[in-house]
Amino acid sequence: MSSRGRARQIQSDSRIDHVRDKSAEPIAVVRVELLNPGGTSKARSEEGGNSPFYVLRETPAGLVLMGRMFGRAYRSQMRGQHLEFWVELHPVADKAVQMHFRVEDNMLVNLSAPHRRWAVFARRD
Repeated sequence: MSSRGRARQIQSDSRIDHVRDKSAEPIAVVRVELLNPGGTSKARSEEGGNSPFYVLRETPAGLVLMGRMFGRAYRSQMRGQHLEFWVELHPVADKAVQMHFRVEDNMLVNLSAPHRRWAVFARRD
């Protein structure tokens, strides 16, 4: 398949949600999807079914990538002056983890406490 054909397939299989925060410029949340001929996903993880969600600000100059979330599903809500996301992440052989993100200007900030599996990487000795 040509790169143009692959791009069309990604575009047709992916989902785009539009959300708003205090800015006049909208935000697009893109769940990238690419399906195999059998209908299984190339983008989702095999264990847990987690997908990448790209958060982009739609500006007059073009799209600005603010960050990426990873999980099965998300919900968003305005809290005070900020748009916040809660993402359900299904790790391997463990219970679901709720990740928390906030939009601050043109940046997606991860507010989640590190999962104990990754705590060794977050230590400041």
